[in-house]
Amino acid sequence: MAVLLCSFAFEDGDKEDLDMSKERYEVLPAAVQEVTSWDAALQERWRGELGDSSLTELAVQMQGAALGGKTVGNYRPKARAFMAFCEAEGRQWLPATGATVRLYIAHMLDKGTVQASNMQPYLSAINNYHEDMGFPGPAKGRAISRAVKGMARLQVQTAEAAGEEQTVRTWLPAKHVSAVHAHGLGLEPVGRAATELLRACTYVVFAFVTFGRPETGVSMRRGHISITGDDISVVLHKEKGRGHVRLRRRLTIPAAGVAGLVQLLQHWQQLSSAIHSYIDPAAVPDEHMEKYFGWTTPRWRQQQQRQPGTEQCA
Repeated sequence: MAVLLCSFAFEDGDKEDLDMSKERYEVLPAAVQEVTSWDAALQERWRGELGDSSLTELAVQMQGAALGGKTVGNYRPKARAFMAFCEAEGRQWLPATGATVRLYIAHMLDKGTVQASNMQPYLSAINNYHEDMGFPGPAKGRAISRAVKGMARLQVQTAEAAGEEQTVRTWLPAKHVSAVHAHGLGLEPVGRAATELLRACTYVVFAFVTFGRPETGVSMRRGHISITGDDISVVLHKEKGRGHVRLRRRLTIPAAGVAGLVQLLQHWQQLSSAIHSYIDPAAVPDEHMEKYFGWTTPRWRQQQQRQPGTEQCA
């Protein structure tokens, strides 16, 4: 596959969350209760600040929507782990001090489950709930930066002393993308499994040539791509950090810019259309229609109601 764009790195989010139940500390019930009731407490604080107004509830909803669902879900277990650490150590977690945070970083080093390069989400979670409640974030500043840098050096020294080889995630080589591309082109319409595999192949190639994140490729649907003349037009339906932006970006890629890309996209569209022709959407759960076939089923069913007997899809 001739790629005119240079290689890029897939930026996959850190999936490691500190599991406080494995070693020294347990997630204490009080810490769990604090996190599960956090949203309610925060909303009450906002209501108190905003006062009695017809716009109060809308303003509370607006502030609560500032962080994306995945960010909130990422912060919760990290906040819970820090609270459990503080309770086990007999230290105050709200407001916490910079010294407590440095001890927590030392605890993370001692456990060995998180690399220093992945510490920022843990620190951001601590700062986030402090600042939401009107306290300065304790997990930032020179002392914290020095602690994290020291953590990194000690981890390297420990690994070298043990003779462990240090590896990092690297770019996805173009030759591997070419292999995925070729495999996708060779798939035949033999059922749902082939469709799912072809979609996966198309996602990988699409993300590679557009410098996209994996999530952007996975969210791609047939309606987001159009091939006209010498161009491929692609709507980036989902991008990290742009969940608050209504307008979606559209890319125009020269059809001849990546050898075989048009053929792969057309093959994917044709194969998924063949599957659509004999699937009864009323018999398939919505989440499966979305996952396997790229259908937004409520909209599809609305079209079916307007035009009975047709085989249109979203």
